Amino acid sequence: MSKELGKVLLFLRKRQNMTQKSIADKLKIDRSSYSNYERGVTEPDSKSLKKLADMLGVSVDYILTGESDERKVADTKPAEFRRENQVGLLAKDELEFLLLYRLLGSEDREKIQKAMEDILEKD
Repeated sequence: MSKELGKVLLFLRKRQNMTQKSIADKLKIDRSSYSNYERGVTEPDSKSLKKLADMLGVSVDYILTGESDERKVADTKPAEFRRENQVGLLAKDELEFLLLYRLLGSEDREKIQKAMEDILEKD
């Protein structure tokens, strides 16, 4: 779980244009301790998790699972509802891909898009 949690934390921090140091300062921990969270070496305690969620504008559940509350609610609906409303709902592998994609520069994003188009053309 630590590696997934770390990827989510990295994505959310970058989305907020925050540095590891700024987050660590707000948590009152060393920057290296926060870096360990992002690298999956250690995990934040429950108090730090709550502070992180507040700082990053998401729920604790989102940080831990990578799923929004919207997805959980939709998953409890009948199958017909889920099929009609799948846009915006991401599976874990889709979320991981998106998180990694958003960390890439524009040149690398173009390469990924081209590779995907090439794969789709083969089918």
